[in-house]
Amino acid sequence: ECVLITGCDSGIGRNTAIQLVKEGFTVFGTCYSDNSFEGLEKECVGKGVLVPFQVDITNEDSVKALSDLVEKELTYGNNRRLISIVNNAGVLTNGPLEMQPMRSIIHQFDVN
Repeated sequence: ECVLITGCDSGIGRNTAIQLVKEGFTVFGTCYSDNSFEGLEKECVGKGVLVPFQVDITNEDSVKALSDLVEKELTYGNNRRLISIVNNAGVLTNGPLEMQPMRSIIHQFDVN
């Protein structure tokens, strides 16, 4: 069985991916930064498989490429099925909302 997790660069997303791979799941683990994959791949050891993918969830083409990858993997993946999506990607800007530049507010809404 497969799980798609966004935001595996750090924190909850990363730890969830690691745990699910240990338990035998195929995890489509997405990271915003390519630099995040090396450590994640080393930590994802177990009965499952990590399928890493770089994605910018604010970019429609990037999200479409992810969708195509997951569909391809499920179609040709020996009857695997997607049982869950963990939409964990997120950003946080610090400080009062009224003090934030509009581009930061828009970015936060787009990602979250």
